[in-house]
Amino acid sequence: MNLDDDSFIYKLVGVTIHTGTAQHGHYYSLINKNRGDKECDPRLEKWSHVEKDDWLKFDDDEVTSYYYNSMAGEAFGGDGAALSNDEVTKLLASDKGYGKSAYMLVYECKKKRDVRQVQEDGTETKIGFRSVTKNIPQWLEQEVERDNTEFVLDSSVYNEKFFTFIRKTLSHTSN
Repeated sequence: MNLDDDSFIYKLVGVTIHTGTAQHGHYYSLINKNRGDKECDPRLEKWSHVEKDDWLKFDDDEVTSYYYNSMAGEAFGGDGAALSNDEVTKLLASDKGYGKSAYMLVYECKKKRDVRQVQEDGTETKIGFRSVTKNIPQWLEQEVERDNTEFVLDSSVYNEKFFTFIRKTLSHTSN
């Protein structure tokens, strides 16, 4: 297989950050929005300048804009060996975190190769990377819908705020 030089150029499109210790901690993700169908023309020099791209921070149920140059303070670790357990506990409870480091990096290849579709009879068809049809099996779509409905119920109805509201309402009406 003959590969162009562009086949070996990659762009950073995602970073998973771990903060905490090896025993416990927290993960969140940083995602580059300029990728996939919306990416710049790979022939342009701008394609590789991830610092100019729009980034998002996914942290539990919160999604916020992210400034790429902040990554240096969050992805390159930290030495907490000299800290006491109380200091580590305080840091973990604060916004500063402790021992933040990149756990996983996700890259996108500059030049996308065609997708090979192999038929049952062994024949191959090449499909352009951008023209691949995205099919979701019906059973999976139903499972995701069921899971989303369950999540909405769990987060909206069966949460502490709901029960606090009911308790206060009942307490108020009983008086």
